[in-house]
Amino acid sequence: MQIKELCSELNLIAPSYFWSMDEATLALLTGGCGPGGVGDWFVPDTVYGLCVTAACIVHDFQYAVGTTAWEKNEADEVFLDNLRWIVDQEGGFLRRLRRARIYVYYFMVSKFGKKAFESTAFIV
Repeated sequence: MQIKELCSELNLIAPSYFWSMDEATLALLTGGCGPGGVGDWFVPDTVYGLCVTAACIVHDFQYAVGTTAWEKNEADEVFLDNLRWIVDQEGGFLRRLRRARIYVYYFMVSKFGKKAFESTAFIV
């Protein structure tokens, strides 16, 4: 499934320029949950079995194109909104447990994501 199709099917929030970006560029700018490389084992693309990759993709994209502290904060807030949306729509009987876990994801990027944000700047 294409990146934009996945995000669209889930009705995720994303900046307008995300939707106009070509799939090849999106694939280069995004990678899913986690910092990439060896660190990906530490941050799974699932929350108790529920796939949250699409929320991570939008977050990666916003980190890649953002340049200011405000844009980082906006990316982190959109990330939390998208995670909450996925859990609320698809969370099933583990909804409460999954909701608690997504706040860990949000806390980690909001508190410790500055280095990743600054290192991924890409001018679109």
